[in-house]
Amino acid sequence: MAAIIKASGLSKWYAPQQQGFSGLMRAIREGPHRSGSHEAIPEHAYVALHPLSFELERGQVLGIVGRNGAGKSTLLQLLSGTLAASAGSLQVHGRTAALLELGAGFNPEFTGLDNVFLNAALLGLSQEEVHERLDSILRFADIGAFIHQPVKTYSSGMFVRLAFAVAVCVDPEVLIIDEALAVGDGPFARKSFQKIMAFRDEGRTILFCSHSLYQIEALCSQVMWLDQGRLKAYGDCADVLAAYSQFIDQASNPSSPIASLQISPQATPQTERAAEPSDQAAPSDQAAPSDPMPTSPRLKAIKLWHQGKLLALEDEAARRIVMEFGTPCELELEIHWQMARSEQDLSDQSSFEWPTVAVSLITSAGQCLGAVSTFGKPEAIAQDAQGRGRARLKLPALPLCKGQFRLDVLLGCHRGLQLYDQGVGVLHLDARSPAHEQGMIQLAHRWEPMTTAPFDDVAAFYESMRSYCQDLSAFGAPGPTGMLNFGYWPEGTRHLYAAQEAFLALLMQALERFAPQTAHWQEGHGLEFGCGLGGISFGVLKWLKAVQLTGLDLSATQLAQACTQAQALGLASRFTPLQSDAMAVALPNACMDFTLCIESSFHYPDKGAFLRENFRVLKPGGSALVADITCANPALVRFRKGNHFASGRAYASWGREAGFTLAHHIDIGPMVFGPLLKHVMAFNAAQASRDRRGRYWEMVLANYVRVQAQGLMGYELLVFQKPGAQSMQGLKA
Repeated sequence: MAAIIKASGLSKWYAPQQQGFSGLMRAIREGPHRSGSHEAIPEHAYVALHPLSFELERGQVLGIVGRNGAGKSTLLQLLSGTLAASAGSLQVHGRTAALLELGAGFNPEFTGLDNVFLNAALLGLSQEEVHERLDSILRFADIGAFIHQPVKTYSSGMFVRLAFAVAVCVDPEVLIIDEALAVGDGPFARKSFQKIMAFRDEGRTILFCSHSLYQIEALCSQVMWLDQGRLKAYGDCADVLAAYSQFIDQASNPSSPIASLQISPQATPQTERAAEPSDQAAPSDQAAPSDPMPTSPRLKAIKLWHQGKLLALEDEAARRIVMEFGTPCELELEIHWQMARSEQDLSDQSSFEWPTVAVSLITSAGQCLGAVSTFGKPEAIAQDAQGRGRARLKLPALPLCKGQFRLDVLLGCHRGLQLYDQGVGVLHLDARSPAHEQGMIQLAHRWEPMTTAPFDDVAAFYESMRSYCQDLSAFGAPGPTGMLNFGYWPEGTRHLYAAQEAFLALLMQALERFAPQTAHWQEGHGLEFGCGLGGISFGVLKWLKAVQLTGLDLSATQLAQACTQAQALGLASRFTPLQSDAMAVALPNACMDFTLCIESSFHYPDKGAFLRENFRVLKPGGSALVADITCANPALVRFRKGNHFASGRAYASWGREAGFTLAHHIDIGPMVFGPLLKHVMAFNAAQASRDRRGRYWEMVLANYVRVQAQGLMGYELLVFQKPGAQSMQGLKA
């Protein structure tokens, strides 16, 4: 593939100013320095960028890193054409847009619209091309009528919004970014970042300069490292960033006393573990007779094992370890020190003050990510009469995710306040992870499973629900309004029972098929919150032959009708009406085996309290079935006063806060809303006269289907279980 950018010997220097007669003579003698020449750099010139050669293919994303003054901005200005090269050649094929100093070409006296045409012309667009892109530029900038006002009246936010919009809407083939990855306020910053990421996904060529190594890693495929105007490294993102981070780490911590420490290459953790310091120390630990003993503790030796292998710490390369994500990293350190013992220490062991040993994990920015010490743990230290001591530390697993880190060893007073000696950079760790998550450490966590049914079973359930909805008209509903409120027309009670019983049968079959371990409902006593006319209650009583059920509702009239119907169905002996509010149930604690909340919880704004009431009345091991319309944004689905919708995840969270465990969770929204909408639309289309309320329900359901298709709402079933010893068995008819 042909290179879209090709630089050969590209460099930039600034010659000293030519002043006076001597300056004139020198200028005549040396002559002008033309771009593209390879002549020598003038004496006393400041070199911003030494000769540099590289090629970049179309679609590549190149990151540029380096400390301040490394030549990064100079290179980007050369590439964007705002700066002329002193020597070398540069070829850029295709339109280039640069996000360097946004709005640098704007005239403050001109209006925003005038500046759009001016700036776009500087970027190489003709008047016709600007007119073609004008709507998208103005829409992206989103500054309204201010586009016709002088730029000098703009706020800084409006200024950069317009400048950014022009830069990215000219459809560049090469995009150059200098720290301006996201500009403006929060929403516009997100929009600008998404635009740049879209450029990358479309295969545009991007050069990105930043001090944020995370952004470089997330955006770029290759990295160029500049230092003092020279190319230090060029290649794979992970390798170059690791070397650059190591360089920065060394620059911030140039001195390390590790090299002066004695290292024992023969020792292993197993052979050394049994050998505690004694009066007869090993030869390697003995000081030469001519060496005076330090009056304060001083580090004598540090031994470090990685995965059971002793590292040669005197070797700079051996002290650098690459940690790949998911690979165990077990470290073991042994720290040796030595000090002179006073006569008082030798005569009175109780007066001796043991030193404190600490090991710190430091980030490349010099921040302490974590530390452990022997403070308050004298048993962790062994020291002999000659003042030779040691301590051993095991780090079974470092929870590092991404970044560069180092281990420091510190030796201090027994209070941990005075520092006697330290070993900086005993070990350097380069943690790498392909994971998308940000951060330097891996948080111990566990995502709670949101269980769903196998696809084939869900498809069968959908088909059953669709057939049920198509048969609703057989219940004698006079229209869509009656079909959706089938308990509220003459003789509608009978249809309500039939429809609710059919729907309940589907729910019970689904629970039996998808989660047979979740409930113990063959016998015992249950409570339905908001039983209404008793349709769900009677379906349960007919489904489960040995169950006693209490129906709770606020309406005395509906409860009276429910009792009459229970008598007619022969279920009165197992049905008990209870008139009460769901938030003030006059029942003792732990008296129910299960509870039913079928489209009842959404009437209560405090769902946490509603679920706590369920938890209170349930026996240990009991289950609560919650089935409701759910939506993350209640404003999208509210259609009458008194409904308080929430998302399924919020229900699950409130349930856990109440003390429940989530045994089962499934969304049946598609099987509810879609078939109902089709049936209502077919019914409306078949009517000679328009049913106003039918059209209203068609509008409501159409909105439900639209919102549900966007993943913003559903009809969700959740089975909560109260912890306890009661045996949970499957559903049985």
